[in-house]
Amino acid sequence: MGMLSDVVGSVFQQGVPSGVIHFTNLSIGALILALLFLGFVWEFNIHVFVLLFAAGGLFVSLQWYPSLPLFSPFSSSSGFCPRQICLSCL
Repeated sequence: MGMLSDVVGSVFQQGVPSGVIHFTNLSIGALILALLFLGFVWEFNIHVFVLLFAAGGLFVSLQWYPSLPLFSPFSSSSGFCPRQICLSCL
């Protein structure tokens, strides 16, 4: 239940816990496996290729986005965090 509690608890905290990233990796991996299975059961047509390409792009973007310096606790040397602007608007 640790990964599921990380997903639910991430709503109430800043940042992206590793449990959430692991959960999304498993979910997108299951999506890619399901699309590959559908491609083998039925012929690989253009729709399956487009969906596989979209799922692959989603996987790559979700690996890249949390690694941005914006989400690092030491994002700048001045101590200014761009997310503070968004949080102050609430």
